[in-house]
Amino acid sequence: MKYLIENVTYKNGKTRTDGRYPNRIGSIVELKDLPEIGEPLYFNYIKYNNGELVEDHITRTSCVDDYDNYSKPGYLLIYTRNSIYYFKEVEE
Repeated sequence: MKYLIENVTYKNGKTRTDGRYPNRIGSIVELKDLPEIGEPLYFNYIKYNNGELVEDHITRTSCVDDYDNYSKPGYLLIYTRNSIYYFKEVEE
């Protein structure tokens, strides 16, 4: 599935502005499968937030604590050890 990373926040809901997080927000990525609890999340970049198309750029996050793909159709929230990722399903 392809997703737009709408936001990446701290656990308290405040948008992350440190490190590479601002570059992730607005990017299109592909998730092969839903993550396993206790394992890192991997996603492939399709398009960076500046519109640049990408090939073979895989990112690994910290371990997944939980995820929610039921509360709001078309959205996926993934809770990692350090952050919350807000994914919106896209067709591209």
